[in-house]
Amino acid sequence: MLTNEYLQFFVSVYITLIVIINPIGMASFYHEITKNYPRDEQLIILRDVAIYSFSMYFGFIIFGSVILNFFGIKTPFIHIAGGLMLSYYAWKMINEETRDNDLDMKKLKKRDSITFVPLVMPITVGAGSMAAALSLGQKIADKDLGILALLNYSLVVAVSVSLVIATVYITYRNANIILKYLGKRGTIVIQKISAFLLFCIGLQVLWRGVEALIKGLR
Repeated sequence: MLTNEYLQFFVSVYITLIVIINPIGMASFYHEITKNYPRDEQLIILRDVAIYSFSMYFGFIIFGSVILNFFGIKTPFIHIAGGLMLSYYAWKMINEETRDNDLDMKKLKKRDSITFVPLVMPITVGAGSMAAALSLGQKIADKDLGILALLNYSLVVAVSVSLVIATVYITYRNANIILKYLGKRGTIVIQKISAFLLFCIGLQVLWRGVEALIKGLR
């Protein structure tokens, strides 16, 4: 039975990733890139995006800290670097002007494969979300868990990331309906709100690392 600790981590994973991915905001890019493909091909592309994205997020959260620790990167610096990246990414999202990138979209349409680049990276799995996934994984690594607890956390991560990807899948699949309903202005508003929430998360992660460094100096 899941404890409150597992439930809190489940919610933390979902909210952190869904805010950073911002599927409603990214739906406009997904729709623009895939709109000229037949519907059956769109669904195949979307299925592959979901599989790749799930694998990457699950891998970053569960195994990312192992790789970083192998290279001797200490926990506070992981939090500081991740927090800085998230805050910087969010700040750019808040201040950048929304504009159509027709030239880039035309180039993308000429590619034989659009699934991994750009639909998985960087649209669904970007630098900010990877940094967040590493920070989330470090929370597990810091607990020095036994095998059973680690398996429980792995299950929690699998379910939470699955819910994130399901949300992304449903949003991307219905991108044309969502964009028609929200309009350009509504999409921009959601993007800015998500960016502000992401900025707050980035500062929180950054402070966690700074606080750990201060405690280590005492």
